[in-house]
Amino acid sequence: MFDNGVFIGRGLNARFLYCKPKSPIGTRKYDTNPVPEYIESNYESLIINLLELQENDEDHPYILKLSEEAYQLTEMFFDEIEARLIKELENMCDWAGKLQGAMLRISGVLHCMDIDNLYENRPVSKETVMNAIDIAGYFLEHAKMAYQLMGVDEELERAGKLLRKLELDPKEMYTRHEIHKLVRKNQNESTKEIEPIVTELIERGYLMEFQPPSTNKIGAKPKPSYKLNPLYFNLKHME
Repeated sequence: MFDNGVFIGRGLNARFLYCKPKSPIGTRKYDTNPVPEYIESNYESLIINLLELQENDEDHPYILKLSEEAYQLTEMFFDEIEARLIKELENMCDWAGKLQGAMLRISGVLHCMDIDNLYENRPVSKETVMNAIDIAGYFLEHAKMAYQLMGVDEELERAGKLLRKLELDPKEMYTRHEIHKLVRKNQNESTKEIEPIVTELIERGYLMEFQPPSTNKIGAKPKPSYKLNPLYFNLKHME
């Protein structure tokens, strides 16, 4: 998923809520306690009530609104996450930038678990939003782990270092060799390991890859070169 440029470009990977709970494998018991009857009964009633929810008039659909206190909480949550996008969550800002919306949808789900909230047109309460923020925080910690496990943290960190090197002395065009030289940690690092880092800057609009004209040599395939984004690097003479 995280190597797929189409997924990344369309923001697909940022739309999942990641969860990696501790595995019980190796510690499971053959005989387990059944789900308590009152929990099973309450869950069954909840599902039935949701399925039997009467449709509202087409001109007056069920609209969820936040109470004033709930709205203030959502604003505080947004401000907190936004400030963390600069450093702490920089390597996963695509995902974290959508966490506010995910938290609001979770609030809506929790609100609808009480059917009377809809029938009586109650606003989403402060307590519901607080619970949704707790759940969003849970998914945030698991998303950090997911991004780290899939190598995104390191790639983004190295892409950031490459960007800073280009900012120090930007020029109109770079050969593939020059770009790879700026990225490569050691002589043994392969092109396959370097390409995802360069691709990160291409997909984010800092670099543009282009194919130079053919050399007309049989079997010789020209290697791609790179141009900097003139708007970002303030290179007004570049077109």
